[in-house]
Amino acid sequence: AVLWDSGLALDEAAALLGHYPDGRSHKKGTEMEGVTTGVFLGETLLAAASERGSFLAVYRVNDPAAPELLQILPTGISPEGVLAVTGRTDGKALLVTANEGDGPLNIFSARESAPAADPTDPRIVSKSIFWSAVSGLTTDGTFLYAVPDNAWAPSRIWRIDMSGLQSGTVEVDRAIPLHKDGKPVAYDLEGICRTDEGFWLVSEGKTGAENLLLFADEGGAVKAEYPLPETLLAAHGDPKNYGFEGVATADGKTVYVALQRGFDPEKSDAAILRFSVASGTWETAAYPLERHSKNAKKFWMGLSDVVLADPSTLLVVERDKGMGGTAEVKRIYAVDLKCYTDGGRLAKRLVCDSAAERGLLLEKVESLVLLNGHMWIATDNDGAGWTRLLDLGPVR
Repeated sequence: AVLWDSGLALDEAAALLGHYPDGRSHKKGTEMEGVTTGVFLGETLLAAASERGSFLAVYRVNDPAAPELLQILPTGISPEGVLAVTGRTDGKALLVTANEGDGPLNIFSARESAPAADPTDPRIVSKSIFWSAVSGLTTDGTFLYAVPDNAWAPSRIWRIDMSGLQSGTVEVDRAIPLHKDGKPVAYDLEGICRTDEGFWLVSEGKTGAENLLLFADEGGAVKAEYPLPETLLAAHGDPKNYGFEGVATADGKTVYVALQRGFDPEKSDAAILRFSVASGTWETAAYPLERHSKNAKKFWMGLSDVVLADPSTLLVVERDKGMGGTAEVKRIYAVDLKCYTDGGRLAKRLVCDSAAERGLLLEKVESLVLLNGHMWIATDNDGAGWTRLLDLGPVR
């Protein structure tokens, strides 16, 4: 007999923590893949692994007809196996997952009390707003604003309340839907920059002309779309699906855009574009990419975001496709915009190596924002999995 059914409760709890794969709603949703039970600290617990949401749901099941959800724990990508390890001579009770998506094991230990809060690595939660797939960040000095990529449709902007930072938790408290001419719109949003007038955003396209620089007001109404001109594509080539990834502007008049792998993905240069709003003209400068030491083709390099540290200094997120043991480049570089020339080649200076300094080995180091003089970086979970928001400290 069925003693209990979670219904929609687990899916909704996962969505409030950014771990719900909306693209799988038509087929198994979070797709619970395995369960294990054991006695932890005197309580009978059940842990259920979500293959598509990349998490463990931990329930208290002292009464099997009335389980109580205690925690959702982020795991590696696609946990396929889960095991309770109890009865150890040292008294520790463990949960272990094997994750087929990226290869590692996760080992969790039961504790009497929660670990101390870490304001430099807070959890992102929400009371009522479903969210995930953070692919771009910006700020007004108090709140952060985030956009998802094409894992979400229609498109939207989420506001993140940072006031609970010292407790180790920040909250997605508002969603701003994007609309054009009164109708919802869907973009592949990869970057966002806030100004006093509204939001500049970039949408990545599958062909060069489909890449769009957008401007929306504070209510989410799209007021302008600026595609890459055919003349620029004819002169430099088509970036195909390695398009717009980040956007930055100080005054809303001159806008900088990161082109993920440049106009020719086979070359070792990305590109930083400069757009003049008044004249509608585009310029481009090459950005030199690093090269992965083990497999440069498989673990290719690209740009993920840009932000202005000051009017003449652009901070650039550069990362490879590696994760875990293959992660090498998850870095922030600085570019001197005083040296920017159309058709030129930029020089870069290392500012922060988040893999070496913070152990950030997740693949998609995707978003960068400056808040109160500190660099904050976020990972994109592509719709499900662990979104980390890390304080990397002041610009050096």
